[in-house]
Order: sequence, then C-alpha cells, then structure tokens
Amino acid sequence: MFQCDACGYGLRMAVVALALLPSSAVAGSFDLRINDVSGLDEPWPLVGGLPFPEGELGDASQIRIVGGDGVEIPAQVDVAATWRDGSIRWALVGFTSSPQGTYRVEVGPGVSRRAPTQPIRINRNDAGGLTVDTGAAAYEFLPDRLLPENARMRETVFLAASGDGAYLIDNRGRMARVAGATAELECEIIKQGPARAVLRREGWYVTADGDRVARAKAWFYFAAGSPYVRVTHSLILTEDTNDLWVRDYGLQFRAAETPREATFALGKADQTDDEWLSMKPIQAESFPKAAPDGGEVFMLQDVFPHFLEREARAIVGRGGPFEHEHSETDADGRVSSAHDRLHEAATVGD
Repeated sequence: MFQCDACGYGLRMAVVALALLPSSAVAGSFDLRINDVSGLDEPWPLVGGLPFPEGELGDASQIRIVGGDGVEIPAQVDVAATWRDGSIRWALVGFTSSPQGTYRVEVGPGVSRRAPTQPIRINRNDAGGLTVDTGAAAYEFLPDRLLPENARMRETVFLAASGDGAYLIDNRGRMARVAGATAELECEIIKQGPARAVLRREGWYVTADGDRVARAKAWFYFAAGSPYVRVTHSLILTEDTNDLWVRDYGLQFRAAETPREATFALGKADQTDDEWLSMKPIQAESFPKAAPDGGEVFMLQDVFPHFLEREARAIVGRGGPFEHEHSETDADGRVSSAHDRLHEAATVGD
C-alpha cells in the first residue's frame, strides 16, 4: 500500500491510497482499490505502484486501467524497478479520475493502452523559459524565477507575477528570494510523458545586495487533464547556523484577481474538514491598521503528521501586513478562532 497526494491552485489537498487485491483476481487483471479519506468525487491526479511477479511481464505498454463501466482510462505507466531477468518488478501508474471510482488493471499480451486525448505539452521558448500545458491549465516559468510566473485556465489568468514568491528572512532581517540572475536558477525535466510531467528547479536565495543565504530545490508535478500542480520545496542551509539562520520562509502565490475564497487542508489523514477563508477585502473599521484591500491568506504550520503520527498543528488566517484574523487547529483537530496582531514579518508580500 502506498500514499499519493496532490495540491494545486485553490490550495486544496487530497490524500488517497491505492491497494492491490491480487489473490482472488482473474489472470490478466486485478482490482485497484482507492482507500480515500478526502471525500473528493471529481477528477484528481492519482499515482501508485503496481507489483508483478518475476518473469510475468516484460512490456509496460501491456498495462492499462479500466473504470467500473469497462471503459479504459488514459494513463501513463513507467517502469520503476525490474527483476534480474529484466521483467517488470514495479510499474508506476498515473491517471486522472475520481477517488470514489472503481478500477481494474488489465495486463498481458493483447492489451494496449491509449494516450490521453490532451497529453501534457512542455514548450520551451528562446528566452530560456518554458510552459507546461496539461490541457486544463498552463503554467509559465521564467528562466530566472523558481515558481510559476503566470498560470491560466483557458482564457482566465489565475496566477500573475508569482515567479519570485519563494522567500526567506534571515536572523539579520534580510529578505532573500530565488529570483534574478544571481540566483543561478537551474531547471531539469525529470519526467515528460503523455499523462504526467515532473520538473525540478533549483537556485539560490539571494538578498537585494546579491548575498547568498541558502539554496532551494523545488519539484513540480503535473497531470494531464488536471488544472492542479503539486509543489514540494526543500530549503538547504549552506551557511554556519551559528552565524546565520532562517527566521521565516515560505512560498507566495499571487492571484491575478481577488478570489472569493481559499482552501487549506490541515494535514490530518483522519480529518476531512478543510479550512475555508474568505478573500474579500478587509474592512478598515474591523481592522483599523490593516490596508482596506487586504487580500492575503496564509498558513503557518510547525507540525505535520508523517506516516502513522497523529500530531498536527497549523494556523491559517487572512489579513494585511499588520493584523490578521486566524483560526488555530491543535493536535486533536480542535479549531479556535481569534483576532491577533502578528509580527509584521509573519506575512511578507506586496
């Protein structure tokens, strides 16, 4: 059994697990079960591993996914590990479909797999940037910024000027971002297939004076037919932490227009309630020291559950540069609301 997760614009996250039922399966096919805790019933990127006995299968093109109605679901299958004789030991399968669906895996001679009607396209431009188009959304990356600069769904732009959103503040109060020529950004396409694509981008956090503070590595996971992108980020400390440490860091995503609300998943596998926050402008009479057009939401999370751990704690909130309205979730999933004045550095942005 394994776990797969994804997040994307709108800051929604779902955690699902796929489990195989091999013993009673008919030869040439077996059930694929989704142990879902999200409750989502919409197309969602699903990724998981399929194990095979030694010598049973040598060609990944002879694997396909079929839905409960018997119709094939476009999928990408990659060989993840092989046996000594070269046959497939583990295959990695990815497809976009509802976590509430029922699925079967068909394998063997005579089985073929069709490509998605709108496969993922990665287009590079002369300036060194690239665009990832999933068919449902397109994300544009500039050559000198870590995060997507712009993103659109059809003709609607929902991210704008977000490329420099990876930031940190060190113990001296200096702001550093992964942006500009001195960040020395690198980009590698780790996986490019019809149904899945993965980018790895890395560079330096640099201050306005050009000083390197730390290094960033980020992975971006895309699925055909899905507007969402999953982002993982690693902060690599390169300096002596007795002299320099990080006081605050995060990823900012700037919306082209003010959304109606944002959603945060609080990281508890046994809790299906997400935290919703309105992004309507803050009223000056409610928060006298906040900008009337506020428009920022955030999540501060210092504990996240791993594997079977249950502890999780996060604060989500909204506000201007000085005052925030937030709710706090403790390890038992209890949510409390409050109005607090947070330190100015807790929220960094335009």
